Amino acid sequence: MNIRTVICLSLISIGFALNTQADDVQQMMAAANKFFQAKDYESALTAYQEVVAKYPRSDVADDALLMVGINYDWLAKEKQQVDYLDKEKNAFEKLLANYSKSPRIADAYLYLGQVYSGDVGVIPKSVDYNKAIQLYEKAIITANQDNQDWIKAQATGRMGQCYDRMGKLKARAAYQEVIDKYPNTPWANEARKLLKQLASTFHPKTPRPGDPRTPNP
Repeated sequence: MNIRTVICLSLISIGFALNTQADDVQQMMAAANKFFQAKDYESALTAYQEVVAKYPRSDVADDALLMVGINYDWLAKEKQQVDYLDKEKNAFEKLLANYSKSPRIADAYLYLGQVYSGDVGVIPKSVDYNKAIQLYEKAIITANQDNQDWIKAQATGRMGQCYDRMGKLKARAAYQEVIDKYPNTPWANEARKLLKQLASTFHPKTPRPGDPRTPNP
């Protein structure tokens, strides 16, 4: 067998292995998504973690890791266990550190910001509104894809809530910005409601909504 034949056979073998891997990854993600849609968050979490562990360099590893964090949030709500929030935070931080070129970076900044501002599935032990605002600002900056206006709207609205809870008048401007810049997003309606709340009270602070976030529009 000459060298050319060996090279050809090797390339065929590599191509077959890559196709097999791609098929395996897609099947694993499909199974994980099915668990998530069925609200079986523990099974979904395990399935997404397996994707990240087995195929960390695949095209969907960043998506799987994002979903790991989101599933921790839903489990925190479902079981009312605050300890899940640390695992949620670690998942988003790992995505930011290991997949810095990922198109899901803006999502990670947004969801990580919500961990710090307390807009998660369970009331956290503590909040850090200044840190949350920094993360929301990064979410806005990195949300540069055509379908990411919802991220900019939600991050801006969450910043407004942080300002509101800190007793700062910037909240009003943030809510108005959502309405003006992102009128066709779900958060535009939320911003209108929050503006009305500000207008009906002498004090700018409002209670933490406590509503669990949705993973994606």
